[in-house]
Amino acid sequence: MAKKKKKKQTLDIFRTFKIRHYCPDRSWLAYFNELARKQSNAIRFANKRFKNGLDDNQVRAAISGLINYNIDNKGKKYIDPNTYQSMPTDAHFINSAVIYAEGIYKASIENGQDTLTFNQKAFDKYNKGEITKDQLKEERLFPIYSVGEANQKGNRKYNFLNHKKLEFKPNKKEHFIFYLNPSPNQEKYLLEIYRLANNKNAPITIMIDKKYIYLSFDIDHMNKNNRVCENKRVLGIDLNPNSLGLVIKDEEKIYKAEKIDFSDLRLYTRKGFASDSEEKIYLNNKKNHEVIESAYYVVDLAEKYKCEAISIEILDNMVARTKSRTFNRSVNNDFKRKLFKETIQKICIERNIKHLEIIASYTSFFGHVKYNHILGDPCSAAACVADAGIIELDRVANGEKRIAWFNKVKIDKSLYSNNAYLNQWKETDMNFSSIKDLYESIKKFLSKGNMYLSYHISYQASSIAWFKSRRSSVRCLSYISD
Repeated sequence: MAKKKKKKQTLDIFRTFKIRHYCPDRSWLAYFNELARKQSNAIRFANKRFKNGLDDNQVRAAISGLINYNIDNKGKKYIDPNTYQSMPTDAHFINSAVIYAEGIYKASIENGQDTLTFNQKAFDKYNKGEITKDQLKEERLFPIYSVGEANQKGNRKYNFLNHKKLEFKPNKKEHFIFYLNPSPNQEKYLLEIYRLANNKNAPITIMIDKKYIYLSFDIDHMNKNNRVCENKRVLGIDLNPNSLGLVIKDEEKIYKAEKIDFSDLRLYTRKGFASDSEEKIYLNNKKNHEVIESAYYVVDLAEKYKCEAISIEILDNMVARTKSRTFNRSVNNDFKRKLFKETIQKICIERNIKHLEIIASYTSFFGHVKYNHILGDPCSAAACVADAGIIELDRVANGEKRIAWFNKVKIDKSLYSNNAYLNQWKETDMNFSSIKDLYESIKKFLSKGNMYLSYHISYQASSIAWFKSRRSSVRCLSYISD
């Protein structure tokens, strides 16, 4: 019996663009208020029903049951446009409301929120007397939400007339034209969205309010430019709570080695601030900004040096449970590895750079063994991650099954000679069969703590500069540079 081929898994990376719009139709604001009121009612209604354990089909049926129908002479139901409706009557807007509410419900569960107040800031303003009740109702309106469908030219409620002109058609009678005012960076994405929509290649999910339009699509559908890159040249990244090491290399040469130091951004050193205080929020936002900027900097380097791929360690399930609360908090809470990784993934897809994920085991150890004569931690580990990336590129090119990179590395005994780290012990006491065996043979001579410290050794940088600007709290330490 023939085996079924596994479907190729694709990474869905959605990007949302907020763009200011202009509608010359004066009836638009009144129409928006009416439709947004109905769909907002449906979103809140659906969110409560999801909390009560209903599934999406049951929620749709419950919303449809609230529509006020009229009955004609033949006993058939119809919707009178003059009859008051508390919910949207269009099936697409009902379905979109249910999908939006389900997303809110799942996010609240992930964040551990038992109760959810929509637009709490508006309620606070109302309680302080800063806004009226009518203004509160307006503040609590959701944008009009329309789920994308690829076979409907991206979205059944919108026509992309060109990349700066959009037609919104909520029904057969009402049509509204919107002119978009994108930034230069947004314009290139709008051109791509226009192409995808008109070729029916991708769903474009759209939200719209009185001032802005929000376009969301999977950037994996974008046209990939044919990049000129050097074969098997990889940028390796070693991630740590306080810093990241990056090395650009191929099988013959190291072109660049840098360390980006995040030590000054560790929020737990800023004691005395409540979690909801302006100071704490500012510090958290600053750290997120610096991490995102560092991700862009890394990919820019990969493009500059014509790297074929970026290789990064898999640290998704890394949890620290030591006796040190400071260390645990640094690894589990303060370490923005997920944000950095997701940003790297998005930019790599946009710029057609291969993104490789490498098992983190033994990278620091073997990186120090192999590169201790020229690089310290974390750059030696980053060089090892780059080597693992080269192994992964070979595996993919040859169509081989995936196995851990350290099981494919063959160690030559000649590595022992003139190796300052290995020469601390006798060659006869070491097992060079594999990286794991070499690690275990050295581990016998050292305690757990001393084993860790033996290969986490930093070297003095050749130059130190502030990252991006003097206002940054991040330093960039260079070790090797072409």
